Amino acid sequence: MISNYLQDKQELESQREKERLKYTWNQVKKELKAGVEPTEIKPIVHKIKTQSIQLTFSNLNVITDKGKFLVKGVAGTVKPGKIVGLLGPLGCGKTTLMNAITGLIDKNLTVSGKILLNNELINSDHQSNLIAYYEHKIPEYENIPVITQVEYTASLYNKNSREAASGVINEFYLTKEKEKEYQSCSKDQQMRISMATNLTTKASIYILDEPLTGLDSFLTHKVLDAIKKLSVLDKTILLSVHQPSESIFNQFDEFILMTNGSIVFQGTKDEAIKYFASIGFINEQKLMLYSDFFLKIITLEKDFSDTLTIDAKKKYNLLVMSWRFNLKELKIEYTEPIKTKFKNSQ
Repeated sequence: MISNYLQDKQELESQREKERLKYTWNQVKKELKAGVEPTEIKPIVHKIKTQSIQLTFSNLNVITDKGKFLVKGVAGTVKPGKIVGLLGPLGCGKTTLMNAITGLIDKNLTVSGKILLNNELINSDHQSNLIAYYEHKIPEYENIPVITQVEYTASLYNKNSREAASGVINEFYLTKEKEKEYQSCSKDQQMRISMATNLTTKASIYILDEPLTGLDSFLTHKVLDAIKKLSVLDKTILLSVHQPSESIFNQFDEFILMTNGSIVFQGTKDEAIKYFASIGFINEQKLMLYSDFFLKIITLEKDFSDTLTIDAKKKYNLLVMSWRFNLKELKIEYTEPIKTKFKNSQ
């Protein structure tokens, strides 16, 4: 049970408080500022093995204080050991959905619906202890050496923090930058530092918002390789990409298609081909790459007032109602209104 797992984890955190690092993070920063090499930090042994967790959400809505739906009654499942891509045009609700799952919702938004971890309703303890969230924005880390930042985070979760930190530094090709101060690194390097730091946390679920944006082809595939290694460890991975190449698209075990706040498909590439053909979308003679074909299906034309055109509304309704009928056939909950909100950020 997740509750037992969290209880063990909380006991370990209590032990960490008693055996606190000899030098606190502020003291480390003071030593660095004074030009003194920080005293070795002795990490606490990480005694708990991470648990395999299935993430499920149903009838999930995100609504503004003015009543606008940013996410509309969506349902989906992300299984451990799988890389699930979250795809859709800009502004379709991908980041908002990820924020809802992780609990990082603006105070003017309300979330309703169900989010389950191994069939238990999610709570703030789950969100802070079990989920690592990579946001596509430059994090405001302290201006300290890269290796110090990564080692500090690793020390909270790993028996051998130096080995763990060194591993992710190498994984993300940051060896040359590890002694540089964070603020002097390029944006591309800072994003990789953030990703590397996230991967030392021993989380069970990784929510990754646009982790490949801004990377060249070489680094993109290296980051994907690191993510694959997480899936081999039975981690649960939801990864958003705005416009993936065919080679990136083929790395997903499954993918979710999202448009205008709604999910209109989840499954494998072969399942998508059959499903969309059944509702009239066929890649004639395979003239388009499937990564482009599926995104073309869910791209909706808007007029000058940023409103869907008449044809786009018809297409959107077809996509939404067809997928909801499919979910009903699979007996997956998606439409029942849930009045009680489970999360409302303060």
